[in-house]
Amino acid sequence: MNKEYTDEYLMTCFRDHGDYRYLEALTDRYSAAAYNFARQFLFERENAEDAVQETFIKIFRGSEHYDSGHAFAPWFYRILRNTCYDMLRKRKVYDDYIEKYEAIVPQAVVPASEPATASREYLACLTKEEREIVLLKVVDDLSFEDIAKVVGCSVEAAKKRAQRALGRLRTFALKQETEATALGT
Repeated sequence: MNKEYTDEYLMTCFRDHGDYRYLEALTDRYSAAAYNFARQFLFERENAEDAVQETFIKIFRGSEHYDSGHAFAPWFYRILRNTCYDMLRKRKVYDDYIEKYEAIVPQAVVPASEPATASREYLACLTKEEREIVLLKVVDDLSFEDIAKVVGCSVEAAKKRAQRALGRLRTFALKQETEATALGT
């Protein structure tokens, strides 16, 4: 398949004509990146491979839902993200994701003087939406534009949620520090 074809063209041709060569070309383009993305969520090679395979199956089955007026990549990653979250819920490995977060950037949330495991407590003070944006930004290093596409909100809303989350984290950290000082630890 010609590498000059856009992702949108390939997906539209697959949707409209059912020619598997177009989907195969997209699979070739996205498999490695999708695997790396899924591995960030699911940690285990087999789970990441399953998520990528399931995502392409969903794209195959739901190709009629693709809107050719929109970019393919955000649509694809939203399906992959939802597939990963479904697998997380089924396999209950969310704690592993938090542990990875702690291993990567414990000082991003928890002061250096505190143990990394305290970041779970810090993250628990956030809403689900805020926590998701913080993790996508810090662990996956996505831009706010990409985060907005993944979670289905505007760029400004993603930035506002991140700002709100950081404010809550600062307040929580100050409260923890004040309590620790009061207890003499």
